[in-house]
Amino acid sequence: MKILKVLVVVGTRPEVIKMGPVVRALSENSHNVSFKVCVTSQHREMAEEALRIFDIHPDYDLNVMTGDQTPTQVAAAVLGRIEPILRSEEPDWVLVQGDTTSVTAASLAAFYCRVRVGHVEAGLRTHNRLHPFPEEVHRRIVGTTADLHFAPTVRARCELLKEGVAENDIVLTGNPIVDAVQWVAEMRFDRDCLPACRERSRRKILLVTAHRRENFGKPLENICNALRDIANHYQNVEIEGEKRSGKKSRLWGESKTLGEVESLLHVKVAGYLVEQVRWRESRSESLKGKFLEAFVVFTLQQLTMGFFSVIIKTLMFLYNHGHY
Repeated sequence: MKILKVLVVVGTRPEVIKMGPVVRALSENSHNVSFKVCVTSQHREMAEEALRIFDIHPDYDLNVMTGDQTPTQVAAAVLGRIEPILRSEEPDWVLVQGDTTSVTAASLAAFYCRVRVGHVEAGLRTHNRLHPFPEEVHRRIVGTTADLHFAPTVRARCELLKEGVAENDIVLTGNPIVDAVQWVAEMRFDRDCLPACRERSRRKILLVTAHRRENFGKPLENICNALRDIANHYQNVEIEGEKRSGKKSRLWGESKTLGEVESLLHVKVAGYLVEQVRWRESRSESLKGKFLEAFVVFTLQQLTMGFFSVIIKTLMFLYNHGHY
């Protein structure tokens, strides 16, 4: 029986996390599947952490990450550096996940090399090319190059059908992020080896991610206004945000509102594993109410301060009524 050859391409931490269970499934079918992993390093440190957690050992590293890189630069680098790998490996399939620049360029390169593409988490659509930017267009490009679409939801499957994708080319799989969370939850580890857990604050923790490009400018200032209101009204809440390098980090630093409030701690997030540990412990009876674990994701530019007020009130209602 012919061995199926697969090349898995990942570029960012979310891709590694979601493809971790897929890589494990490929490993468990080594009797009829041969696979290799190619990382683009669109993310370097963050992706490497996830690679270690999910025990993924890349066979190729495109090493495309540079300071203040643009999507155009990433796409050009991936296209140029992955083609020789595709030519030498001659895989039957290239597997990609999501809608990053790495995914888009890798799928296009595979198409140029006449290699079939399998797209994990296919069919997500907002029908607004600028939100999220540039991911919404990336999704559509990958959708046209893909030969097999792994849809996470019924809605995603319907979106693909409406776009003319053949029903036999769509597989409703669910989202592998669920498998990834369950996998990490089952891991055994020494929590004392995780400094971020040992040095845990007694205050509630509010983890904020607001790095979307469509948040740059006024939307980000609005987010900071909302965080300032939370900090001023609830002194026992510690706000953590992702500290990014380059332009994104500078945009955070330029926020006048953020600089006004000392309790808004702009720190580097401890990491995927540590946040999983915190979440697990915050749900246990012995530490119930110890943390305010809220992942607040601001991604749409249309968000206004009025909507932020609703978010604040909702979070504080849950907190005050013991849901966190």
